[in-house]
Amino acid sequence: MKTTLGPANPDTTLRPFTMTFTVSNAGPHDADRIAFFNLEVDEHAGGDWSKCDTSVGTRGEIPSCLLAGPRAGQTRTYTFVSNVPDGQRGAGPPPWITEVAHWDAQNRDWPDVAPQDNSVRTAIPYN
Repeated sequence: MKTTLGPANPDTTLRPFTMTFTVSNAGPHDADRIAFFNLEVDEHAGGDWSKCDTSVGTRGEIPSCLLAGPRAGQTRTYTFVSNVPDGQRGAGPPPWITEVAHWDAQNRDWPDVAPQDNSVRTAIPYN
């Protein structure tokens, strides 16, 4: 996961905040869907936001975004761009925890003998 905070737009004083996630699928099965949780940062401004499915999971989870996952043996990059107010670099909220998880086609956690291999939690720095 990588984040970047771009320069402020002088007309709006908003800055593009980009989150890029690289997801690899070691196989042996294709990843039907990838669920992203806790990605909301102000205003959506590009990247994969327009492709998101926000279906509710079978346990009531509401992901920020559901997207098609990579096939077995492949790697895929997902990018989310949001506009954030200028002047918050270094003064914004502390990092928050996001989760990226493999879901099946019915919006459930992927059944696996090693569930810890199907999701990852990471802190996203705001600055």
